[in-house]
Amino acid sequence: MNYIVFDMEWNQPPAGAKLEYENDCCLSNEIIQIGAVKIGEGKNFEDTFSVNIRPRKFTQMNHNVKKITGIDDRQLSEGADITDAVRDFRLWCGRNFVFITWGYDDIGVLVNNLKYFGLDTEWLPKCYNLQMIFCAQTENLNKQYSLSYAAEQLGIALDKPLHNALTDAYYTAEICTKLDIELGIRNYNAMVFKDSSIPEHMKNIRYRRNIRSVRSYNDMLELTKIKNPVCCECERYLTDVEVTQNGPFNFLTFGKCSEHGEFAELVKISKNEKNLYFANEMFYSVGKFNRKYFSDKARKMRLSDERRKNLKKNIAQMNGDSERAIRELDNLSRDYLSVLTSIDKTSKREKKKAENKIKRIQMLEKAGQKIATVSKKAVKVIAFHPIEIGLLFSRKFAIIYNDKEYERVKSGIEKTIRNEKERRKKEIDDIKNRTFKKHTGDD
Repeated sequence: MNYIVFDMEWNQPPAGAKLEYENDCCLSNEIIQIGAVKIGEGKNFEDTFSVNIRPRKFTQMNHNVKKITGIDDRQLSEGADITDAVRDFRLWCGRNFVFITWGYDDIGVLVNNLKYFGLDTEWLPKCYNLQMIFCAQTENLNKQYSLSYAAEQLGIALDKPLHNALTDAYYTAEICTKLDIELGIRNYNAMVFKDSSIPEHMKNIRYRRNIRSVRSYNDMLELTKIKNPVCCECERYLTDVEVTQNGPFNFLTFGKCSEHGEFAELVKISKNEKNLYFANEMFYSVGKFNRKYFSDKARKMRLSDERRKNLKKNIAQMNGDSERAIRELDNLSRDYLSVLTSIDKTSKREKKKAENKIKRIQMLEKAGQKIATVSKKAVKVIAFHPIEIGLLFSRKFAIIYNDKEYERVKSGIEKTIRNEKERRKKEIDDIKNRTFKKHTGDD
């Protein structure tokens, strides 16, 4: 078996550029250079490979990338198309080989570019991160060391500038020869699952895909096959399927294949403002290193779903209580309005009575004025208020014709006026009191 030690350089979009999707992939880094060294039996360097690639999407060299790599726009324009470059690289790799890189980025960018441009990914072999093997066989520390640091630690002279794909691949290959690569590969899974710098959801992943712009939620579930998962190796339906759901958009499914072992599938569904559904689907092989992680994740999802359902139930109960309170408040409001209407009607009746009483008094006043005007013999009592005279005559007092009877009539008039004033005042006070009690609701 050969070891293909490879490195890549890639261009990036300008700041603020909108990234586009093709074949369910978003291109954020476009490969512009591939360099590789082939290591054969006895850790011998058998061959090298190098190619510049002409970008299709990010045709202008990013300023920072240009500064780091030294690649300019002229070199980009003279490069090969990615289809031809990948074909030549694949032929050069041959058969029965594995990839070795420094870090996790290179293989991820390669897979993303191949998928985005619609190129085959089935030929890609297993890939090992030499950075992990170096850490395990030297300082045994869980760190991400730079390529230059590792080379210096192993006594490898850095005669050429870094950040060239072939140069970086060459120094990575040199590090390979200083380490027990076969032992590192045998222990690789244990090292990876102890590496806290790697997110748990990226460990032992078999494939990942994005599903976009589906109009129906049920159609999205059918496309993801979350309810009826299949083995990613033989495409047979998994057995002993266990589906854990956290709300309508998060799923975790466990299943077994009789030939290829246990698998787990994570699906996260989202919905945009146009009511279109999107999904991110990841399929993992499950073993002793990650079984606990997925079991814990399923337990957390169930607890979260239970909390969500309880919260929804409490909200529904609160809404029901609020609706009942609103209905009661409406009833109270109607009763209050009814009381106000009744008070208003009562006050209108009392007001009408008071107005009628005032009208009668005004009629008496006018009658008194008329009598005072036409009664020439009563000039000595005109000094009284006209209404008082009207009251006197309305109660059939005799008209004064001579001075002899004046004093007697005057005292009688004064007494009658006092009594009438008191009676009128008492009636008006009674009307006011009844009206006030009706408005305030006092008994």
